[in-house]
Amino acid sequence: LMVTGLDRSDGRRLFMAGLVIGANCLTRLPNMALTALLSLLLLHFIYERSARLSFRLFIHAVAGVLAGGAVIVGIMAVLGHIGLFVDNLGAGMSAASASDSTHRLSYLAGVYAGNLLDMAAQLPLILFPLALWKTGVTVILPYTVASLCLARYIFVHRSDKMAVYTASAALLVMFTQPLGSDFGIANLGVYSLWLALPLTCQTVAEELGRAGQRPWLLWLKRAWVVLIVAPFLFFNSRSLLFNAYNDPGSRWRKTAGIHNPLATILTSDDYQQAADSLLVNMAKYVPENERLLCFQHVPMVHYLTKTRPYLPNPWVWTYDSELFEHLLTKTAEEQGPPPFILVDKTRQCYWTTPDPDWDNDVAEETYEHKNGRIRAMRRFITLHPYRQVWTDRNFVLYALEL
Repeated sequence: LMVTGLDRSDGRRLFMAGLVIGANCLTRLPNMALTALLSLLLLHFIYERSARLSFRLFIHAVAGVLAGGAVIVGIMAVLGHIGLFVDNLGAGMSAASASDSTHRLSYLAGVYAGNLLDMAAQLPLILFPLALWKTGVTVILPYTVASLCLARYIFVHRSDKMAVYTASAALLVMFTQPLGSDFGIANLGVYSLWLALPLTCQTVAEELGRAGQRPWLLWLKRAWVVLIVAPFLFFNSRSLLFNAYNDPGSRWRKTAGIHNPLATILTSDDYQQAADSLLVNMAKYVPENERLLCFQHVPMVHYLTKTRPYLPNPWVWTYDSELFEHLLTKTAEEQGPPPFILVDKTRQCYWTTPDPDWDNDVAEETYEHKNGRIRAMRRFITLHPYRQVWTDRNFVLYALEL
């Protein structure tokens, strides 16, 4: 919509594109970076040489963004979710400044800057690809290759408005989508690569075509394709086969279904057995529609057990320690403590692998392990009359004694 709207100077298409951008901004706040796509109107001005026309289209696009945001706010209002949104917005603001948060602004800026420096460091490897045998390959390399190919595509096709708009939009999304992610390009890069894949292949095909009848040059370019573009295709394919969110391992091994009518996603045998054990035993103690606090990494338990999250964000690991303790205290004062608390004893993402420090509030601080959160949870359980009603190697369930 954005690209064709620019190509045809169509305000209605740009309004619809803005509508999609605005809706995305309020479904995942870091998606606000997608408003960078509005900068494509500068290219429109360069091609059309009409400030009045470009500004009119800009107004259409901005109106669409505002309308898209208004639609999402309206849906939240109808569903009664405005309070949850405001609470989580406050949590996001806290995460942006808390010292132990993995999403504080200074940390995210440092990660993104580091990603860009890593991309610059890939340039010698692109010129001398045999060095990859020594350095190894990360997602940063194909990301750098894709960026260079898109830039090359824009330069070669600069007289073709549609081509420039399309490649520029892909580049903008590639470099804005990772903003807000705790690992930046290293985390979300594998998904952004799919945007670059078609034009990267097109650029490579065009460059091979320019080799003409000179066999040595054609051989050299083909070797470059094998050594550089092959990792690009490898990472794109690997993202399909191995990147199930918080469920590491090959998708070919995920053939087991959790025995729950609401669970439709297949997983590995050991995860299925762990989940079945949890759900069967929770059903003995926790009734449906009851308030439950899941600490720290199993928010989907609420969906499978039809229980209600105690805190606004059911994935409490994303809270910084100070905000987590504040929300525990505040919610307990307003609603009373939760009738049940489920604590996982496993590593994040590997929830059948025991974490020896799952209850240790003096362990070494890492990305996954924050002593402050564990300390706050232990204090809360001690402060209120909880007793352990069930446990296995992966979980422990506490119930409030009345």
